[in-house]
Amino acid sequence: MTEAKQKEADQLHMELERLVLKLKHNREKVPLDVLKTKYAAGYTALSQKICRAASDYAKMVTIDGIRICPEFADEGITLINDTIAGSCILKELSRSLFRQMDIVLYDSLLSEFREKLFKELQTFYEKYTVLQADFDHPEEPPRKVCLANNCTWKNDRWIPLETLQEEPAQKAV
Repeated sequence: MTEAKQKEADQLHMELERLVLKLKHNREKVPLDVLKTKYAAGYTALSQKICRAASDYAKMVTIDGIRICPEFADEGITLINDTIAGSCILKELSRSLFRQMDIVLYDSLLSEFREKLFKELQTFYEKYTVLQADFDHPEEPPRKVCLANNCTWKNDRWIPLETLQEEPAQKAV
């Protein structure tokens, strides 16, 4: 995650934490049925803000680093959606914020889900991985290249091929 994105994620997280603390405070002071009736407008607005902040934060931290080339997008998106649907993560995240009002649990669930999602993606990436030889340097062993994410496997992680491109030769003066 870039420094700017990390800063944005941190701000979203702080906002989410603030909103959940406000919800917790309200629920400690006022019975839920009163919040949903007498204070319905404010309670609904707070709930919607929590949903929006939680969703924005979850998307930012969960999908950061996922690379899928356009020609593999349909299959990749289906895999991601199936992983979400099969995990019941949305219910668990909602429960952590609205029932338990526990941001630490929410963060833990997001982290576990991200791990699960990346394991599923690893299987997807391996399906489209080929060995690629460098004919300009035949002494070098072939490298694993994934066509689905345009990356090479190096040091136990996917490295974007564009970051491996050689620097243009400097002009002699």
